[in-house]
Amino acid sequence: MRAMRFATASFLGIVLFCACEPAKPPPAPAPVVAPVAQTDPFTVSFGWTPAVGTREEGVFRTTMRADIKMKAPNGRELRNKADDEFEFAFTEETLKVEGRAPSEIRRKFSKATRRKSGTLSTLGVEGKSLWAKKDFDGAWTWTVEGGSPLADEDYAAMSEGLGRRGGGGGKDGGVVDEAFGSGRPVKVGDTWRPDIGVLARLYVDPDTGVDAATSSATCKLASAEKRGNSIYGTVDLNIDFSVVKIGGGNLNEPLHFVLRGTVTGCLDGSSPDAALKATLSMRGHRTAVRPGTDHTLDIEMDLDLTLDTRRSLAK
Repeated sequence: MRAMRFATASFLGIVLFCACEPAKPPPAPAPVVAPVAQTDPFTVSFGWTPAVGTREEGVFRTTMRADIKMKAPNGRELRNKADDEFEFAFTEETLKVEGRAPSEIRRKFSKATRRKSGTLSTLGVEGKSLWAKKDFDGAWTWTVEGGSPLADEDYAAMSEGLGRRGGGGGKDGGVVDEAFGSGRPVKVGDTWRPDIGVLARLYVDPDTGVDAATSSATCKLASAEKRGNSIYGTVDLNIDFSVVKIGGGNLNEPLHFVLRGTVTGCLDGSSPDAALKATLSMRGHRTAVRPGTDHTLDIEMDLDLTLDTRRSLAK
């Protein structure tokens, strides 16, 4: 009650003070610098290099729907169904940089959830600070800050939901990898072809074989504008991985693993601000034969993935 009386008295005092004081003119609004169309060619780059101490924010949402049926020659049938949705929100601080990329980071998860077959659960990393160090192969090793190891189930869920063994997105944790960069100056409407072999090593399971000769990858600069000293815009992504091997078995004909998406945000590597929205799908009916054997698998694939990720400098 005393607190309520104090708050009421304070409010009345403010009202009386404002009524007695002459009105002051409102402050002049800060000048707004409107974006300017980027007409000069520039090199599209996603190779943001943070300084030690830089803090970023990230949101990753991944949804997977899959129904994979396999039938062996003896008639035995295997079926793998998945209905998974991961959501992560975190802040990340760069602790060490080697070359043009962070090699040690601290990441604190404010949200880490998984919805599996309609059941929502909180992952063990939610509310925790993790320390990560990049391995020689570009992947990350994670420990809970303070020294205790990350539980296997938490590591598996984080790796599955974020990809790249928990780093997320590209090989250094960005929304997309630098491999999607144009490598040369381009203007709005131009297209370029990123190296399909590099993309396959980054985004396709090592046990899945991709034929680079019959695969394709095209990026298109859909829009670009100058914002201060940075260039922002949109890049359209179209990738078709020609999958010729699954689980060590050669397919009788390729399956197509297709990605369609857009990257919106900073396109010149001067900021991590970027968002990726993409869908990935693979479906079809194939036969797989293990080399040197007559073992065959009848495979029916129906797989859909959606990605919705965002990174920016922490406020």
